[in-house]
Amino acid sequence: MPKIEAAEGETLSPVALSKQPGTAHLDETGRMRRLDTAFLMHLGFAPGDDLVGLPFSCLWLHEARDGINSALRAARAGIAMRRDLALDYLLGDGAGHCTAILQPDGDGIRVTLRAA
Repeated sequence: MPKIEAAEGETLSPVALSKQPGTAHLDETGRMRRLDTAFLMHLGFAPGDDLVGLPFSCLWLHEARDGINSALRAARAGIAMRRDLALDYLLGDGAGHCTAILQPDGDGIRVTLRAA
């Protein structure tokens, strides 16, 4: 199994990354500005993929976006929110779910993804 260089300088396997939470920092509009390797791996992206500038909500089916957008609004208002999100749209049928925790973080929002 290939090894992936983590942001902190440690080397982790994709299996280890899938078991640890992934983190992204969004700006006040909900656009991604920093993502760690584990966050990308949870969503099926390669470690070098660049999602910076994309709205976080664009990763999900239109049916799920109302829930994501309401969680983003709550986080902007200072309230932490948790959402269960299907990964089938990104990773194929049977991919399961992840839990996204959205919370205020300075002038933006921190999103933590955990395998469900």
